[in-house]
Amino acid sequence: MRRWILSPMIFDDGPKPAWRPLAYTLLAPTLEVGDTISIANGPTNPDGSPALSWAFVRADTADYSAVQGVPDVYVLPDAAMDILIKTIARPTRNKIKAVLRDRGLDDSIVDDPQATVRDLCNFVGISLQGAGFDVSGMGEI
Repeated sequence: MRRWILSPMIFDDGPKPAWRPLAYTLLAPTLEVGDTISIANGPTNPDGSPALSWAFVRADTADYSAVQGVPDVYVLPDAAMDILIKTIARPTRNKIKAVLRDRGLDDSIVDDPQATVRDLCNFVGISLQGAGFDVSGMGEI
């Protein structure tokens, strides 16, 4: 099942040192054949470090236990992309708003009565990568 994750960036000094989303580092070892992970990063500093402390991750796997309950990693609720956000339980919507605010984003999309989960995901991606971002175009890595 496909899920969207807001994840802090960390420096992974493993076999291929690089800045990566923590969610990627945690999920990658658990992936099975056919599972995928896509990442939307923000801009980078001249030294190659991320200019923003977080990234947006799309994972398509059956097992999310590696990221569930990890501080600062937020897995969006399992909901179809065209579901209206207003139909998601209020405590969950409040958590989404808090997560957006913690990352310096406007949280008003959560209160928009016509906004869908797709709109939310596009909003987050556009905040990282600019107006050309579209969740349907996130390729696998």
